[in-house]
Amino acid sequence: MRYVRLLLVLASAPLLPAQTCQVTVLPPYSLPPNVENEPLSASRTLRITNPIPGPNGVIYFPDAYARLRRLDPNGTLTTVIGKSINRPFPGGIIRIHPNGTLHIALDNQIFQLRNRDLVSIADTGPLRDFAFDPSGALYLLDTTNRLRKLESNGNLRTIATGLTNATRIWPRADGSVLAARQAIVQPNGEITVPPPNFIWPEFATPDGRFLYSVFGATRALFPTDQPITGQPLFTGYTGRPAAITFEGDLLLDDSVGSTRHLSRFRNGITTPIASITIEGVAEPQILWNPSKNAPFFTANGLSQLPGTPTPIPITPSSPIASGPDGAIFAVQDYRIVRIEPSGAITPLNARNGPLQFLPGGGLRQTMAWSADGYLYWQVRDGSINVWQASSQTSATITAPESRLLFNLPDGSVATWLGPNATPRPNTARRMVSASIGPEVPLFPRADISFAAKSFFTVSNNKLLRTTASGTRLLTLSEIEFPFPPSITGMDEIPNGVLLAVNAGEDFPIRIDNIDRCESIPLPAIAKGGIVNAANYLYNDTFTENTLFAIFGTGFNPAPVIVNVRAQTLFASPNQLLIQGPTFPEGAVLSRAVLNLTWAWQGIRVTDENQLAYRPATPALFTANASGSGPAAALNQDGSINTAANPAAPGTVVQLFGTGFGATSELLPGTFPFPTEALSPLRNPATLRIGGRSAQINYAGGAPGMFGLFQINAVIPPGTPRGPQPIELTIANQNALSTAPVTIQVAPQ
Repeated sequence: MRYVRLLLVLASAPLLPAQTCQVTVLPPYSLPPNVENEPLSASRTLRITNPIPGPNGVIYFPDAYARLRRLDPNGTLTTVIGKSINRPFPGGIIRIHPNGTLHIALDNQIFQLRNRDLVSIADTGPLRDFAFDPSGALYLLDTTNRLRKLESNGNLRTIATGLTNATRIWPRADGSVLAARQAIVQPNGEITVPPPNFIWPEFATPDGRFLYSVFGATRALFPTDQPITGQPLFTGYTGRPAAITFEGDLLLDDSVGSTRHLSRFRNGITTPIASITIEGVAEPQILWNPSKNAPFFTANGLSQLPGTPTPIPITPSSPIASGPDGAIFAVQDYRIVRIEPSGAITPLNARNGPLQFLPGGGLRQTMAWSADGYLYWQVRDGSINVWQASSQTSATITAPESRLLFNLPDGSVATWLGPNATPRPNTARRMVSASIGPEVPLFPRADISFAAKSFFTVSNNKLLRTTASGTRLLTLSEIEFPFPPSITGMDEIPNGVLLAVNAGEDFPIRIDNIDRCESIPLPAIAKGGIVNAANYLYNDTFTENTLFAIFGTGFNPAPVIVNVRAQTLFASPNQLLIQGPTFPEGAVLSRAVLNLTWAWQGIRVTDENQLAYRPATPALFTANASGSGPAAALNQDGSINTAANPAAPGTVVQLFGTGFGATSELLPGTFPFPTEALSPLRNPATLRIGGRSAQINYAGGAPGMFGLFQINAVIPPGTPRGPQPIELTIANQNALSTAPVTIQVAPQ
């Protein structure tokens, strides 16, 4: 369940005036009560997201009200951690010690549950996982890729490092640790790579055996230390394995029709546990149907709002999409069907058989109908299926970075491509028949969960809107939810949007008059706002080791820079100073992509910028910081060059600039130029002072400085006194300035 709060206004009856932004919960739904210990009832079921078995049949689980709860075998529910007891339970890794004691990783610590209170037993830093071996020894996998062990004296001992791809740890009785899915760590810290046919575990039994699941005609759980042809430990069950209990029973996420139960499997018999539903992959979607002039909601099947007396049964994880002539496309029993306005249901077929749909593994808005007669839907293997209604034919489009599908204002369909897509990540592309077509303009460059045709988007449960003038966050007053809400679906209505929201329960929200909702602009770079930091020229041009000045709005806090490994050296609300990286010698470049990413208002905002590459974009720093006029220069004695302190002909002066390009000393990423050795330029440089050719003693990186270059040059003999223009050329590129850059020369 996503944790970030969406800010909304709840319009109580009567509705707000028609000219204001309105937010209403659609009937027959209502907000769940904001209470700490809510009793179970026939009308309100409890959602379990991650059952953790304890001893004697006890099951712990976090719920949607920021509580950690305990379910006893007799059906009694108690709150172990909750707001009215000691603290909210914001989630975290939960593991059970072999003696039955519950442990939780929270706030960079591991806590032990003692008498309904949490007692810290170790300061760990951020963790990926922790686990106990059969003897009770505690092992930790942290986010710095270390495997550590908690010693009896309370110290953490590092066993191994470099576990960059490990996601979970499974300690074994012999002292080794399985670091899934990367390596086996021996007790002495030696890291070994398992054989190619090694099977990683999914569950552990009380006696320390590891199990993996096999799905086929007969579902079964096998021990990992025997081949699949061996004897399974569990077989003949239905549903999805969820955990192994202390007593050696199997807990199941057991689907029955549209309801998902938590059940116990023992000796071939499945028994529901307290009739409590378990959170599955199903999350309700919401859809505006123009022919009905009403929304449809899928919390309990496909229902028209206000509520349909008997919802149309569809697969719980079904996406929905508007079709032609008021029809709706959905999934029923994992087949794609067309639901007519009358309620009649027709399965869709291609020439090679029915159109099948499998859940997409976290994909959002996985189905969309195009006005030119194509139905698109995503599948879990990173592809998009397409079906043409007129020919009854289907095809598959390879799209590993496609995250969602949505309609555009003209009725066509677009797909949003994730950060690894090329050539431009985090953008939307139009679908053209059975292929991915051109980029869609105006699409926000940010991580998103949902999108609507007029460029409404949801990012981390925040609602945004993009127009030609930029992207803005819609800020609305806060509903008093009992738990931070998450958005599970979105669609557009005339002058507004529909949202499917979960805040302990699922319910639909309608926002009208959305143009009147309060909004604030996202951080943005001004057009042509990426320039050389010395002269403020070379707009949107990239050179190695260059100091960039970036101008825009909303730059606090400072962004994280990706794609070109650049580094932020200074940040203010309207300006950034950034150093670009070095590229390997011989690299052939024509452009670079500079992505600035902000953690802003609880969302991640990315501003993508295409930069033209040049080997050099030279510019000299000046005393007035404008890029023209008196140079920021030092005389031979180290004093500042000024009209009152000029440099004599024949003496050496130091000039400073940026954009000089590659150096012979290859910097690893973005680091200051070294102090122990000089970093001369790879590209040729020439200098003229007062119209005379000047001897260059050194041109390269300024030792110890980020992106700052220096030139040590001799004032040519015979140079006239007074301010003399400086002409610098590097890699055949003249240093640009809006007016001449000068240096003060003393009389001969």
